[in-house]
Amino acid sequence: MTKDFDKFSGPGGKPTAAERRLVDACSIGALASCHDLDEAERLVSASLIAFLCTGRFKHSEWPDLDLHDFGLQLSNARIEGALNLVNRHTSGPMEFFNCTFSAGLSLEGAHITGDLSLVDCTITGETSLLGAVIAGRFIGQLSRFVNPDGDAIQAHTVKAGAWLMSNAQVKGRFDVSGAEIAGQFGATGVTFDNENGDAVAAYYVKVQSWLMDRAAVRGHFNIAGSEIIGQFGAEDATFTNTKGDAIWAQYTTFKGGILLVNANVTGGIDLAITDISKGVRILDTKIAASRHRAISLRDARINGETSFRGSTFLGHVHANRTKFEGRLSFRGATFVAPTIARQRGELPSKLAEAHNPADLERQERHRNHAISLQEAVIEGRLAMPDKLSDGIIDLSRARCDTIEDPSEGWPEPLARHEKACAKRSCITEENADPLDVQHLVLDGFEYSHFEFPAGTTSDAGDIAQARIAWLAAQPARHLIEHFNPQPWRQTASVLRAMGYDEAAQKVSIERRVRQRLSDGTPFFQRLVSWSLHKIADYGFNPWKTVIIAMVFMALCAVVYWAGVQSRGGAETLVDPQLASSEQPAFVQVRFGDIASTNGQASKYPAFNALIYSLDTLLPFPELGMESFWRPNTNAWVKFGTRLEPSSNSVLSETQIPIGWVLYVLSMVESVVGALLVAIAITGFTGLLTRDEK
Repeated sequence: MTKDFDKFSGPGGKPTAAERRLVDACSIGALASCHDLDEAERLVSASLIAFLCTGRFKHSEWPDLDLHDFGLQLSNARIEGALNLVNRHTSGPMEFFNCTFSAGLSLEGAHITGDLSLVDCTITGETSLLGAVIAGRFIGQLSRFVNPDGDAIQAHTVKAGAWLMSNAQVKGRFDVSGAEIAGQFGATGVTFDNENGDAVAAYYVKVQSWLMDRAAVRGHFNIAGSEIIGQFGAEDATFTNTKGDAIWAQYTTFKGGILLVNANVTGGIDLAITDISKGVRILDTKIAASRHRAISLRDARINGETSFRGSTFLGHVHANRTKFEGRLSFRGATFVAPTIARQRGELPSKLAEAHNPADLERQERHRNHAISLQEAVIEGRLAMPDKLSDGIIDLSRARCDTIEDPSEGWPEPLARHEKACAKRSCITEENADPLDVQHLVLDGFEYSHFEFPAGTTSDAGDIAQARIAWLAAQPARHLIEHFNPQPWRQTASVLRAMGYDEAAQKVSIERRVRQRLSDGTPFFQRLVSWSLHKIADYGFNPWKTVIIAMVFMALCAVVYWAGVQSRGGAETLVDPQLASSEQPAFVQVRFGDIASTNGQASKYPAFNALIYSLDTLLPFPELGMESFWRPNTNAWVKFGTRLEPSSNSVLSETQIPIGWVLYVLSMVESVVGALLVAIAITGFTGLLTRDEK
């Protein structure tokens, strides 16, 4: 004969009133409510619950009792002892309302048929669901799970249809790592409190969606390596971990996107190496770094829009090598580099401990950054901040399709040779020169289109001056110390492709001027560059070269004409009788070669100073003047000073070798002319500007 169940809580091993109600209710699927019982009569043995749920309860007073399909339902009771269902199968759901568990729950490896509900209950000690299978839902709404020195809820590798625990309180570690939750994980209004370690350990979880609106997490929230099919959402939530990252989600897959609205995160968010679909929206949220990084998206892939509108980042946004398959917008957000935030007292002066030496080195390298997008790929629009950021914005080697960058977000441009700290935010660190921490790094940044070429939404203004100011927002080391031409070439190329040829030319000219004036340019290269600038605007204005050549030719022609006049005028050049008395300024080169016609000597070509100058200037074609005349090096001009106006006596007399002057000038004009013609030709043919294509 089977022995009657004898582990009741009443005097003498008899059942309490609560236990009687529970046994009676289980047979009909009703709620055993104990709210009207005295405190002593509310006691329920944990063993009784275990026996009832697993179909092992036998007693002569309740012969042939079977648990109803509605399962066990109990309210306002006090459960004595640990509820032990280790590796047991229940015959139905288990529902507890406003009950108190004094020694926790041990459900490791259990199989719960239906829901496991703990509504408005208090569980002192560990609630262990390690490896359990809950065919229905785990419901922990309004309950208090208290085990501050260990796991408050141990649900490692649990399987459940859903996990709902809104407005619950968890004092101690909540471990749901490796869990498989077919439906939603709902933690709306839940408080997770374990400041000395993991408040939420949820790594390698597979869940339909994860919602934490109005939740408060004090301690580390670890959801790394998980797969969230739907959305991860946290509106009006608080995450606090002064000892490191508040949210650590490396290698996690978010198929429904991430939504943080009006949240407050102290400690930073690590989303490195994640795969996110349907975008990331962090709106009206404040994120304060415990190290230097406010949020990390390093090496992540994000499909959909990424927006930080209305949010404040105290610490840098780290998105190196991230792939954004959609619009990335920094519009409407505030970004402050960690060093500046610490100097202002907005962040603690002491950093949290780094994960490893590499992480420590990365923190040090980005301590003055507000945004880092090194080598990031944006397959869509990049919307830059629309107000000035307090820190470095690093776009080096990044790529995007279209860039939206209103001028309100640009750092102050540096004029040629201007010191950075005269206009920008600089910090002074111990035993170091002031550091410019408010500039753009554009080295290797590539893009295809400017949404606002002039830096304004209306496109009003000078596009060239606007883009030059944008490029001059780079650090002094890229403008003055070792000039970096790539950002200037990229800007000119994009403007030219958009049809702004004149603006592109001005940017290219400014690039060459700044490169000429930079500290690393040798003197001879500076001289050549200066000459090309003054003569042809570096080949962009070959007509300027033509005008200079014509002016130079005209000036030389004046000197040639004056030289001829100083020796008696043009008639002395062709009249041998006049020429015999004095040496003319020019002599006939080919007089004996002039062919005769009908026995008469042909007339020698008359000298024309303007045509001679033009013929000398142009290396080709032959104009029939330079080959017939050359300066006479024997020609001298005498100048004297008389003692009195009426006297013919001379105090002194000076002779100028006018022939040699004209000869040297013709040589100079030939050389200069050849150079000017070459510059003009290369300018018109585009050879000087071929590096801009």
